[in-house]
Amino acid sequence: QDPKGGATFPLPNGGWIYVVDFARGNDRGGVGALTFNANGRVADYRMLLEDTNDNRHGTPTPWGTYLSVENIDDDGSIYEVDPTGVIRAERTLLGSAAGRSAWTGVAVDNRRSNSPVFFVSSNQDEEGFVFRYKPSQAAINAHLFSEPAFHLLQEDAAPTVEYLVLVPTPEDPSRGVFTWIDDADVGKDSAIDNFASISDVDAYDGVLYVTSEERKELFVLDLDNEEYTSASTEIGEFDGDPASVLHILSGHESRRRRARQLHAG
Repeated sequence: QDPKGGATFPLPNGGWIYVVDFARGNDRGGVGALTFNANGRVADYRMLLEDTNDNRHGTPTPWGTYLSVENIDDDGSIYEVDPTGVIRAERTLLGSAAGRSAWTGVAVDNRRSNSPVFFVSSNQDEEGFVFRYKPSQAAINAHLFSEPAFHLLQEDAAPTVEYLVLVPTPEDPSRGVFTWIDDADVGKDSAIDNFASISDVDAYDGVLYVTSEERKELFVLDLDNEEYTSASTEIGEFDGDPASVLHILSGHESRRRRARQLHAG
């Protein structure tokens, strides 16, 4: 009941595993998996994570596992789950590096395969924040190139944790620049001022997408140029007021080109 996110993982035999979050409270949430054979028929169903609360908006990792977030005020965790169920699900540092919180989404920028960058969102106390998590080089050397890399997000003594800060353009608050700062208070103040109550994040091809449920806005952040634009989710192509978002396929490349042209100008 109440699925809130999912991802598919291919199998060598031509089948696939569909992993899905369940956003039920009272220790009835978790993550399940449906295995399909090459003909598209269900071959297996199992729970991969149980006895959690309000799991939602997870994402696959570059090494073939799944991250699931708990949306619980002051006490949420982010779990890493093996789609096959061979490795037991574990809490990650993503859910504690910035303190426990009401997590709403997680995304990964894996354009550089030897240095993945993770983004995590929260709507703690209906305000929330976004932070960036970079694994340390020592942890990458120890785990990323091993098989599997499951423990990269569980065992890291010195990750880099930085908070998103938006700086709107005075004459046009729908666009501006942004930066990442290690001061949590500054990051949270920026969130309150600009994008309160984050409901989800996604990263694709150098762009970070952030949705604000409170302000009903979608923020599109160019990760390379550190510039952003925002648009209402109540009108136009976002009619229906979505609370979460995956990356936008239609027009994506043209937006990237426009961003590069503005930066060059």
